[in-house]
Amino acid sequence: MDTRTHRPDLEMLPVAQRPMYLSDRIFPILPKAMRQGTQYYQDILTDVVAQTGRVAGTAPTTNLVADEKTTFNLENDEFIDREEIPDGDIAGLGGLDAAQHKAARKAKRAVGNAVEDLTAANVLANGSVTYTDIGTSLIRAIGLGKDTIMDREGAGRIALVISSRLFHLIKTYTEIKTAMAYTGVPITDLADVRGIRPSQVAAALDVDEILIGNNTQWYNQSATYQSRAALVALPDPNIEPDEVCQVGRTLWFSPSGLVPSEPQLYEVHTWFSETELSEMCDARAYAEQHLFNVEHIYGLAGVDGGPTS
Repeated sequence: MDTRTHRPDLEMLPVAQRPMYLSDRIFPILPKAMRQGTQYYQDILTDVVAQTGRVAGTAPTTNLVADEKTTFNLENDEFIDREEIPDGDIAGLGGLDAAQHKAARKAKRAVGNAVEDLTAANVLANGSVTYTDIGTSLIRAIGLGKDTIMDREGAGRIALVISSRLFHLIKTYTEIKTAMAYTGVPITDLADVRGIRPSQVAAALDVDEILIGNNTQWYNQSATYQSRAALVALPDPNIEPDEVCQVGRTLWFSPSGLVPSEPQLYEVHTWFSETELSEMCDARAYAEQHLFNVEHIYGLAGVDGGPTS
């Protein structure tokens, strides 16, 4: 018999010290009321050459247009974290109610971090993406990458995705400080560098915005990440991927079929374990991340202390 108690009140709690997750922007949630199914999407098609000089009475050359689809099975993609509170520690945590709140917040943060791990890997360690070394100029490399993405279907707002640590590093590049002068923000000393906002650097780099990932997921997670960033064409979460080409989405089980608000992303249960003599708290979600058009990611490598031109 299931002795757990479903806790909608704990589901409504905000995540404990929620990091600045980028998953919502790069792979927005696509709610699914069913745990299994087929997801259709628009694929970037190779440009074809329009026929000229057709002989009258002959059929035009045919170019095939077909739908693209992938399957999902959210039952097999559970994210869960269990927190245990020994009964002797409950009083010190402020009582049962306060202890359960602390456990639920912590568990939901763990689940959110796990989903963010998927996003970081899909952007910075994607086997289908070529990570081009920036060489002596980050600005030149980003210009080439932006042109490449803009030539593809569905490219709207283009963001530079980068870890917090590398963002603070590129602000010290001589070429960035020089370019900032043309945006009306002259850089004369280290204090000026510290005060530069992402929107100002985005203007200097000629990208629509800069998305800064927390270092836990986007820098410390892998040595591979520590010299990489990427340009990403950001999808519109209000448009279905079967209507326009998008980089990808996070398919998330939502019984209502609607996009859940941030505090309602997780299913939370509590119960007392007589075996462990502890109060237990589970938080879980069912989600899969699907890449539809990896061409909307342009990888950048060699983002370190090198470029000073």
